[in-house]
Amino acid sequence: MSQQLSRHVIDTLLDLVDNKLTAMDVIDREDTRIHSVLEVAKRELVAIRGPALPRRTLRPRNSIRPMHPAANAAVQAA
Repeated sequence: MSQQLSRHVIDTLLDLVDNKLTAMDVIDREDTRIHSVLEVAKRELVAIRGPALPRRTLRPRNSIRPMHPAANAAVQAA
């Protein structure tokens, strides 16, 4: 029986694996084994997830926004 994981769950698992790998101090043979298992898990999760979605960026507050057509008509009529 195969169960599909949602993209959100996979991203969460990737974050957890990344956090563990970053915080881990490899001192002995057991740590090396755990580190390699986590690296394999990370590669498999990335392969399942596929390409990362681009992050949405916010427009700067001072950027020029296009005017609504009705407001544009009111400005031209004045």
